[in-house]
Amino acid sequence: MHCIGLLMVMSRLSLNIWKSFFDVSEEKEYEWMLLGDMNLNTHRARNRKLKLYNDFKNCLSLKSLINIPTRLDNNNDLSTCLDHILVNRHDFYVNSGIVALTVSDHLPVFCFRKRAEKPQDFVYIKARSYKSFSDDVFAESISNAD
Repeated sequence: MHCIGLLMVMSRLSLNIWKSFFDVSEEKEYEWMLLGDMNLNTHRARNRKLKLYNDFKNCLSLKSLINIPTRLDNNNDLSTCLDHILVNRHDFYVNSGIVALTVSDHLPVFCFRKRAEKPQDFVYIKARSYKSFSDDVFAESISNAD
């Protein structure tokens, strides 16, 4: 299973970006996430943009991992959920949320993915050590080769 991640920081929703994700999502073996500041408050807005966003999520069977305010205001009535993490395989994630850092006006979002059930096999690479490499000895061994 491959994971495709894309960080989006945008001020308006682009239909081309949604279409490209729709095309990728048709590949069922792919696991992917869409994350970033989408500048769409899912807690308060009740407009056409939010309807399109929800239709997009439902059409692709996406789950939003962030459902709490990510941009805080002194007055809780003005706190907004603008930063999102959308995933198509929500059962792969064990925890998600925000980090209480006030580096900017938005709080960072995070998610933790479950470990793969079967550890991947190691790929062994054979290599030679060139610590004692000598140009002269190498040139001589090549000239003596049959």
